[in-house]
Amino acid sequence: MRRVTIAVLTTLITFALFLFPPQVSSTYVSKYWAVIVCGSSEFQPDPERLYNVLMDSYNFDGILYLSVNTSNPNVNLETTHANLKYALKDWLNQSTADDLIFIFIETHGGGYRRNTPECYGDELKPAFFPDTEDSGWAEIDSDEGFEFTEAHIQEDVNGDGEISDTTWVGTDEYLSLDPASGTETVWDDEVRYWLSCLQYRRLITFIGACRAPSNKTEACFSGGFIDDLSAPRRIIITSSNETYWSWYERETGQHYFGREFINALDPTNSAWELASNLVDEDGATSILEAYFYAYNHDMARKYVRTEAGTVPDPFIEKYTPYLAKLMDESPWFDDGGNFLPTFKNGTDVGDGDFQDGYLARCTWLAKERYSSCVEDVNDDYRVDLTDVFLAARNYGCFFPGNWDSQCSLVDINEDNEIDLKDYMAIALMFGWTA
Repeated sequence: MRRVTIAVLTTLITFALFLFPPQVSSTYVSKYWAVIVCGSSEFQPDPERLYNVLMDSYNFDGILYLSVNTSNPNVNLETTHANLKYALKDWLNQSTADDLIFIFIETHGGGYRRNTPECYGDELKPAFFPDTEDSGWAEIDSDEGFEFTEAHIQEDVNGDGEISDTTWVGTDEYLSLDPASGTETVWDDEVRYWLSCLQYRRLITFIGACRAPSNKTEACFSGGFIDDLSAPRRIIITSSNETYWSWYERETGQHYFGREFINALDPTNSAWELASNLVDEDGATSILEAYFYAYNHDMARKYVRTEAGTVPDPFIEKYTPYLAKLMDESPWFDDGGNFLPTFKNGTDVGDGDFQDGYLARCTWLAKERYSSCVEDVNDDYRVDLTDVFLAARNYGCFFPGNWDSQCSLVDINEDNEIDLKDYMAIALMFGWTA
C-alpha cells in the first residue's frame, strides 16, 4: 500500500510539473512571538535571562514579559491571573497561521495528590512528602482520563466510603502565581482554552514549575499539562512528570532544568554548540536538541531528595510501588499531538512513545525565518523528494487516532487529516526553492 501511495504521488507530481513550472520565492512571512512568565519572586533569574537572550540573539517580532517584579524596566505586566489570560488569549491573538509562538513559564504549581499520614506514616511525611497544598483537583469522569486510582492518591474521590485500587480518577493541575496581592491559581483547563483561540505554525510551551528543598508546600507536577495542551503543531516541554516534583537552586533562583534549556538556546553560551550537534549539524539548535541538552545536563534529574539526603529505591518501592521507577525530577516532552507521555499508558520521559520528536527537530529559533512555503514540509527552503516521502509515509493519518509529530508538518491544509489534498498541494509546489 505504501509503495502504491508513493507511485501515485510521483505520478501526480509529474503531471503537476508538466502543467505548472516550479515556484520560486525568497519572501519570509513568518513572525516570532514570545510570552515570558515569572510567576514567583524566587524565579526571576531564568525568565530575565531568557528575555535578554531573545532580545540580543533573535529577531522576535513581539515579546510580552510578565513578572512579579514590576520595578524591572523589561517587565510589561505583573503576573496575575487576569494578565496571563490577556497574554495567552488576547495579545498572542495577533499571530497568524504562518507564525511561531514561544511561551516560557516558571512558577510554582500543584497537581497529583498525596494525602499522606495514613499511607506513609507521620514520621515520614515531614521529611519527604508535601502537604495537601500541593493538591490538584481529583475527579471521576475527568477530562484528564484514567490517570490514577483512589489508592494511589489515598482519597475517596467518588464518596462511596472506600479508597479503591480499581476506581480510576483524573487530576487537574494548576500554576500558582504569587503577585503582591496574594497567590492566584491558573488551572490547566483555562490554559487549554486560552491557547485554543490562537493561530500559529508552531507553538512551543515550556512549563517549569518548581519546589524548593526547604519548603514542603511548593510543588509542580507540570507534566500533567501535556494531557490538556497536546495538539497538532504544538511542542510541550515540562520540568517534571505529572506525579513528582522538580527543583530549583534556592541560592541562585535558577531552575535546574530551565537553566540548561536556556543555555542551549543561547548562541553566546558553549552549550549552544554542544546542543546543535545532538541530532544534526545544521548550525542551529533545534527545540528537540535544546530539550535533549537540558535533560542530559539536569543535575536534579537523577536524584530522589529529602532534607536528609538521597532516599534509596527500596523506600520508594515499599511505600509508592506505582512510582517505583521514577526519579525526583523527570522532565517530559511531547510534540506528537497524541496527549502523551502520560501515565495513562505507563510511559515516562516518552518511553514507548516513538511518535515524538520530528516536529521539534524541524523547529528552531536561530534560523532566519520559517519557509514561506507550507508545502516545504521540513522547512529546508525547498520542496523536494523529502517532502514527498514524508507525505507518503503519513498517508491516511488523522487526529487524534494515529497522529504523530510528522503529521503536523504534512497536514498542509490543517484539517487534521493527511489525504490527497495535502499530496496535491505538495505536488503543485514541487521544485520550489527559497
